[in-house]
Amino acid sequence: RTKLDWLANRAIECTLFFGGKDIHTSLHYDQVEPWEYYREMGMKDLWPAENLFWQLSGQKTFHLYKPVHHEVLQQSHLKTDETHPEHVSGVQLFDILRAEETGELSLLPSDFVEAVQDNLTVTLSAGQALYIPRWWWHRSVSITDNNAAFNCWEYTSSWAGPALAERGRPQHDEL
Repeated sequence: RTKLDWLANRAIECTLFFGGKDIHTSLHYDQVEPWEYYREMGMKDLWPAENLFWQLSGQKTFHLYKPVHHEVLQQSHLKTDETHPEHVSGVQLFDILRAEETGELSLLPSDFVEAVQDNLTVTLSAGQALYIPRWWWHRSVSITDNNAAFNCWEYTSSWAGPALAERGRPQHDEL
């Protein structure tokens, strides 16, 4: 991981990913931990982040969900313990995949089904990139062997700490 200062209160954190076929991510939106500098200033909350994802080799499919469905996708009441991350859905990935595979959407909460049907699906091949805006929920699956990808999360301190609490979750007019 590399961290770079960029334009005052902005930061970029980058990661290199390697994997094989059928590697899935859970349904989530991107968050990153503040750097030590910001933690020392009392900004301890995770920050929502924008994501620029480059597929270097292989192929990966992304399912993207609009922030307008934030509360429904989060399904907080299904989270089994307090250690379950806020940015990961309470609906288990296995349940989503089983419902899609069998066509039995009744296996999922009804409000969740409506939200996940309002999605964008994008398949990236080597050399292609995808921008995922802050607060957009997504999940992905590698569809070929020997996948490599590189991504950078961008976040600003203006979204941290008390500013995040005042700002709250995305509103319909922010979409």
